[in-house]
Amino acid sequence: MKIREFMKKSKVFVLICALVVPILSLTDINAADAIDITKQCSLTLTVPSDSVYRTDSNAPDITAKLYRIASVSESRHFTMLDNSYGVDIEALSQDENADWEAAAATAASNTDGKTPAKEAVIDHTTGEGVASGLETGMYLVMMDTVSSTQYEYSFTPYLISLPNNLYYSSQRPEDDEWLYDAESLVKMGAEPRLGNLEIIKDLTEYNSSLGPATFVFTIEGEKGTDTYSNVVSMTFTEAGRQSVIVENIPAGMTVTVTEVYTGSSYELTTAQSQIATIVANGADATIASAAFANTYNDGNNGGYGVENQFTYEDGEWQWNQKPVE
Repeated sequence: MKIREFMKKSKVFVLICALVVPILSLTDINAADAIDITKQCSLTLTVPSDSVYRTDSNAPDITAKLYRIASVSESRHFTMLDNSYGVDIEALSQDENADWEAAAATAASNTDGKTPAKEAVIDHTTGEGVASGLETGMYLVMMDTVSSTQYEYSFTPYLISLPNNLYYSSQRPEDDEWLYDAESLVKMGAEPRLGNLEIIKDLTEYNSSLGPATFVFTIEGEKGTDTYSNVVSMTFTEAGRQSVIVENIPAGMTVTVTEVYTGSSYELTTAQSQIATIVANGADATIASAAFANTYNDGNNGGYGVENQFTYEDGEWQWNQKPVE
């Protein structure tokens, strides 16, 4: 099988690279003004327009949950609101080598039974969601894994302080001011979903004197720049029905199944090629299928006069035949 696969003055973008963003380290901030802890903040979450999610017409909206895990003082010091999150934000903010990714993961693992301070729904069409009316402090941002018919989207939790400050990223004194409206440019993991294909074969008449009858099928598919190729076979020793399940084909891919060898003395009574679209695996998924039928054509050639050999080389299936001695 072969599968080829602005910054505004009043707002700050926090780029989540590899799904995690380093949090604002207060040891690097020289803001002269005290934080206005009575002022409300907002956080806008944006998914880039060129992401897989935005181009996936079946992708669902995403709900981001914001947990306020620490308050912040006018002098930029944090106090944990709930120690059961398992992290110390004040200590982390004073540590230049703090592992914010690990801290976010720890906090996220301790959210059971806790209620988010706010939620923001990221609309698939606009790629944007806003949480407003947020108190100042440190927030844990989490998004559950969601799925479309073709992809599964995953997210890594991260921490962000409100208000935020551009000085951390730019190191320019003119950017050293508190920003009470923040924007987070979200990047997510998109894992292609997989599905199965059932090939069904009916042999309506069989001549036992000719021995076993083998039938060979090729499967070729394309989806965008991805291609798929495979070969399977079935061998009959009597009339009846057989089927074979071919697993792990990219969901949404259209495949063409062709019966390339019908067995000696047998002929197709259906079309030689069938087309199917792969459906992602799931409890309610209907497996894609292609059905073929053959019958005995009154010939006298044994259907086992050749030996079918299938080898997987360089990412592709190779089908060869050799005479049986």
